[in-house]
Amino acid sequence: MSPVIMSRFRLTGTVFRHEIRSAIRDRNTLIYTLVIPLFLYPALIWGILQWTQFQSGSLERQQSRLAWEGDENLPGLAELVRGDERLLLLTPDDPLAEMETGKLDAFIRFTNGGASPPRIETYYDLSRDRSTTARSRIDEILKDYRENEISRRLTEYGETPETIEVVFITEVNVASSEEMGRFLLSLVLPLIMVIMLSIGAMHPAVDALVGEKERKTVESILTAGAPRQSILAGKFLAVVTAAMTALLLNLIGMVIALTHMLRMIEGQEERALIHVPLMAIPVILVTGTLLAALISSAMITLAAFARTFKEGQSYVAPFYFLSIIPAVFGATGGIELTNLTALIPITNVVLLFRQTLTGPLPLVPSIIVILVTLLSASVTLYVAQKVYGDEDVLLGTGGRSLRSLPAIVFSRGEN
Repeated sequence: MSPVIMSRFRLTGTVFRHEIRSAIRDRNTLIYTLVIPLFLYPALIWGILQWTQFQSGSLERQQSRLAWEGDENLPGLAELVRGDERLLLLTPDDPLAEMETGKLDAFIRFTNGGASPPRIETYYDLSRDRSTTARSRIDEILKDYRENEISRRLTEYGETPETIEVVFITEVNVASSEEMGRFLLSLVLPLIMVIMLSIGAMHPAVDALVGEKERKTVESILTAGAPRQSILAGKFLAVVTAAMTALLLNLIGMVIALTHMLRMIEGQEERALIHVPLMAIPVILVTGTLLAALISSAMITLAAFARTFKEGQSYVAPFYFLSIIPAVFGATGGIELTNLTALIPITNVVLLFRQTLTGPLPLVPSIIVILVTLLSASVTLYVAQKVYGDEDVLLGTGGRSLRSLPAIVFSRGEN
C-alpha cells in the first residue's frame, strides 16, 4: 500500500478518535446515544404498566352505577344483578340524561316480548372508562344468566346442554414460547431501532462541522493540509459509531423492557420467551451499519450548511421525521418482505429486521435490501464528499445554503 494511502488512513483514524473523544465529553451526545436507548424504554414501559395496573385496580374497586326498568319481566336476572356487589342500583327519573352527565354508568331496560323471548336493551357511554367497566360486568352477568336458563330448560325436558351443541371448538396455539417472543419483538423492535439509530446519529452529525465552526477551528484544520476526504471519513465513521451504539443499546433495552413487561402480566411469561435469535444478530449488524451509513451521511450533508448548532438541528430535523414515514410503513402489519418492497429504502430494512426476528429469511429479497441500502448510502456519502469539498460551505461563507446543494453536487470542481 502506497505511503499516501497509508497517510490518509492515519489521518482518518486521527479525526475519528478526536470525534469519539469529543462525543464522550459531550453530555448531549451521551444522553442521546447511551442513556435514552438503554434506560428510557425500560423505565417508560415500567411506568406505563404500573400506571395501567393502578388505573385498572382503581376501576375494579369502584362500583358501577346502574339503573333499570321493567325488571318484573325477568325476575331471575334482576335478582342476579341485585346480588352483585360490584353494581350499585340507582333510580334516576331520566336514566339516559344521567348517563350523558356521567352520573350513571349503565342503563338496562327489560321488555316483555309476548310470544317471543323477553328483550334486554343495555345502554352505555363507551367514551367513559367507568361505563366500559360496567359493560364488561353486565355482559358477564347476562352470559351466566343465559347459560343457566338454557341449562334449566333443557333439564326440564330431560336433556343436557350438550344436546344443543352442534360442534365443540378448541383453539390450540402451535407457536412455541420462543416464537411468540420473537413475534412480540418484531411488532415494536424494528421501528424503535430505526428511530433510535436516527436519534443517535443526529447530535454527532450536527456537531461534526457546525461544532468546528462554532469553536472557530475549521480554518486550522484546513490549513493543516489534511485531505478533506480524510476529514469527512473520520467524522462520518464517528457518527456511524454513535448511531450503531444507540441501535445496539436500544436492542438490549427493549429486550429487557419487554421481558419485564411480560413478567408483570400474569401468565404471559409462560407463553412468550423474549430473546433475539443468534442468527439475527449478524443480519442486524450488517444491515444496521448500512442504514446508519445512509442516515449519518445524509445528516452530515444537511447540517454542513448550518452556521450554528440550532440551525443545524433545524436542517436535520425534517429529514429525521421524513425518514420515520417509510419506517412506520415497514412496521405496518400485513406488509411482507418481497422483491418489490426490498427496493424501498428504510422500509426494506424494517421489513428485513422483522423477518429476521420471525424467520425464515428469504434469500433474494434480503440480498436486494443489502444492495439497495449500500447503494443509497454510497450516493449520500458521495453527496457529503462534494459538500465537504466546497470551501464556502466549510467556512460558512459565500452565502451557501441548502438551495446551493444541487449546484454543488453537479459541479465539476476538485474535492
